[in-house]
Amino acid sequence: MKSVADQFSLPPFQFLKLNLRKLPGLAAVVAAMAILIALLAHLAGLAGHAAAGIAPTKFDVIDFAENPVIGVQEARALIASGALVLDARAPARRLAEPIANVLPIDGIDLSSDDATLTAGLRAYGVSAMQPVVVVGDPADAGSNDAAIADALRRLGHPRVVRVAGGLPALLAAGFVAIYPPAGGGDFTVARQDF
Repeated sequence: MKSVADQFSLPPFQFLKLNLRKLPGLAAVVAAMAILIALLAHLAGLAGHAAAGIAPTKFDVIDFAENPVIGVQEARALIASGALVLDARAPARRLAEPIANVLPIDGIDLSSDDATLTAGLRAYGVSAMQPVVVVGDPADAGSNDAAIADALRRLGHPRVVRVAGGLPALLAAGFVAIYPPAGGGDFTVARQDF
C-alpha cells in the first residue's frame, strides 16, 4: 500500500487506483481532499485551455506556456505518448550520432511568409495539437534547440518544449522509443507577439 505522502504525488486520475478504505480515518479524509483538489485543479486547467480555444488532450499534464524547458522525465512521458521530436543538434553531430525517428531541423526562417512556413512545418509532420519536443546538446556549439523552440512558439504552436540537458540527459536517463512521424501535419502559422 502506498503511503499518504506517495499518494499526493500521483498524476491526475491515478487516484482511481487507490483504496481509501485501507487508510486510517483522518488519513482517508486528507487523501480524499487532496484527490478533490487535484481533480478541480485539473478541470480548471482544461477550462483554461477551452477558453483559449485549445482542445484538451492526453498531453495536458504539462503547462506548455509556463514551462518551455522541461525535465527529462516529463520529456520521456511526452515522447512515449507520441510527441514529435525534432533534433536541433549541429548537422555533423546528427550524422555522427543519428537517432531513429527524430527529424533533423537546422532552423526556421521567421522572415518567410506564413504560407511557406505553414507548408514547410506541415511537411515535417508538425500538427497543432501534438506536442513538439526539441532536443539539442548543450556541449554542441551548433545546437539551436532554444531558437527552434522559440520560433515554433512565436509561430503559434501551443505545445512546444525543449529538454533541460538536451539529448545527453535523455540518453543518460534511458531514452524511450520514438514513434515515427505520422505523415503530414496540420499546423497553420498564427504568429504570436511575446
